Amino acid sequence: MRGLTVVVPYRDNREALNRLIGTIPAELPLIVVDDCSETPPSVDVIEAREGSRLIRREKRGYFSGAVNTGIEACDTDVLVLNQDITLVGNRWLEELDALRQQHAIIGDCVMGHPAWPKGYVQGTLMFLRRDAIQAVGMLDEANWPLWGATAEWQLRACRKGFSAYPIPKCQWFHHSRDGAYGSSIKRLLEQEPQQRDLYVRTPPLVSVVTACYNYGHYLPDLVASLIGGDTCLGPHPGQTFQGFEVVICDDRSTDDSWATCLALANDWKGVHITRRKANGGTAAALNTAIAAARGRYIMVMDADDMLEPEGLAWMLAAIENNPHALIYSDQRLFANGKRGELWRMKGYDFDALLERNHIPSGTMFTKGAWKEVGGYPPAFAQGRQDWAWAVRMGEYGYCGIRVPHALYLYRREKQNRSIRNAGGEWRQRFVSMMHETFPHLYKGERPMGCCGNGRVQTATVAPRKVPAKIDSRVGVDGMTLLEYTGRSVGRTAWYGPVTRTRYVFSGLHRVNYVDSRDAPDMLKIIDDRKRVFRIYEPPEEVVPVETVAPEVHGEVVLEAVVPETLIEEESEIEEAPESESEMMAIVDVGTMKIPDLQLAVKDADQAAIDAWLAQEQSGRRRVMALRLLQAAQRQGE
Repeated sequence: MRGLTVVVPYRDNREALNRLIGTIPAELPLIVVDDCSETPPSVDVIEAREGSRLIRREKRGYFSGAVNTGIEACDTDVLVLNQDITLVGNRWLEELDALRQQHAIIGDCVMGHPAWPKGYVQGTLMFLRRDAIQAVGMLDEANWPLWGATAEWQLRACRKGFSAYPIPKCQWFHHSRDGAYGSSIKRLLEQEPQQRDLYVRTPPLVSVVTACYNYGHYLPDLVASLIGGDTCLGPHPGQTFQGFEVVICDDRSTDDSWATCLALANDWKGVHITRRKANGGTAAALNTAIAAARGRYIMVMDADDMLEPEGLAWMLAAIENNPHALIYSDQRLFANGKRGELWRMKGYDFDALLERNHIPSGTMFTKGAWKEVGGYPPAFAQGRQDWAWAVRMGEYGYCGIRVPHALYLYRREKQNRSIRNAGGEWRQRFVSMMHETFPHLYKGERPMGCCGNGRVQTATVAPRKVPAKIDSRVGVDGMTLLEYTGRSVGRTAWYGPVTRTRYVFSGLHRVNYVDSRDAPDMLKIIDDRKRVFRIYEPPEEVVPVETVAPEVHGEVVLEAVVPETLIEEESEIEEAPESESEMMAIVDVGTMKIPDLQLAVKDADQAAIDAWLAQEQSGRRRVMALRLLQAAQRQGE
């Protein structure tokens, strides 16, 4: 078989590599790429084969970097082999030769992944055709250094028009690995466990979602601006970051939009469609699309808009460095085939956001955030769902971060619904809906850490940071009693930076317990140049002082000397809790999940349980929580 080079990325398993080399047909050139091994491969075994060579990398490249080194070192088609396999006979070579004329990527595959209904070729045995390599480029080392690199490359190849041929239960080789990962991956995960999230993940990392109602004629432009193709603005190369999927939800359009969706749908290219059973409005359609999405991050786009080539790359860099945020960018208007003026978006300000929306509909956030906040408010079926969404995210502490680049292309051809319902009665209707949906916010309650009041956050692109996973159970490491020292602005919700627990303080309720992991960051919060919290210290005990003693039935009357400062503040603060049970009762049970509550009641006394039950009955009234607390109350009696 001519025009084929075998590339083996190697890492510390000389015995396995020697077995593999012994099964590779002698006529095939071999390149072994040593990825900075502690146990280098046997040079004699490699050089004994004619036309074969060993390349040692000076810097660790992992799977993607090692494969790229091998690809760059030859000018033929490439067959990538995992060092842990052994090939079976030579018939596979004939079968591969027959397939490679039609397909650009061939090999052993992963089946059953929900985002890959037709499977994707993996690096155990992977053939790459040279013309596809020249058109598609190398493996993406930055975003997929190990696992998922082949799936992402397959996406790019299919989006360029090449064909993939995954082979389920490929019979061309035997694999000696035990479990899901080969020996080199197992060792890597043991050596660098903190990087597991980066090393072992499969595309899509981002899901681009859109809702469509009678906007089908715009969808080809939207999709082309993502995967590449012709648009009304001319040829579009697609996104520089390609590890994404597209999810389109048709909201029961009455024109031919669904037919357009069917024409665009393509599992190989990662374009998926869904349809609602009945028209429910943009908010409901977006919730349907996001529920079907499989990416960690969600990028929302309007069906008639587009994205500049580096749009996803910039937005992704921003959110990976600020995962607890709502990311948006500046916008470039376009109409009738021409780009227009730049719209520089306002920096995020939560207080200003409550009065008028300055966050565009095209935003990126984590799917976990969507689940946490409860999705887009479905009441906003006739528009302004982007306003309600931005406020809902801010309510939970997901403050906005602006990327200072015009990444989002906003179509302005008089088709926009915002033009029709921006003012007059529509405006008043939406304002009323906002007040009905978020009454506590319009009464003064604010999320902790919100960057409003003119404190603008701008995204910076920095190396990827992998956040450590935490135990989200409240109080697992203890509780800390904090005192609110900020301004009296009504009941204010503060969300713990670590556990995301909701704590409520006010001018009359200044003392509360918070999770000890949240306390250090909460103590750093500054408002109006003053710290908002401090460690609570009970006031010094007031010692009674004997005064001139009038006779009252023969007894001495004692008068307490009370400092004036305490008298002045008496109407603003609650009496400090004097016992552990009183302190436990202060905890806001409404912030606890049921498993956390089950743990808490085991250590709580009757007074705390009684207080928690009263909180739940007057607050969220969750059935499971009420049953749990009532059972604990009966047991205590």
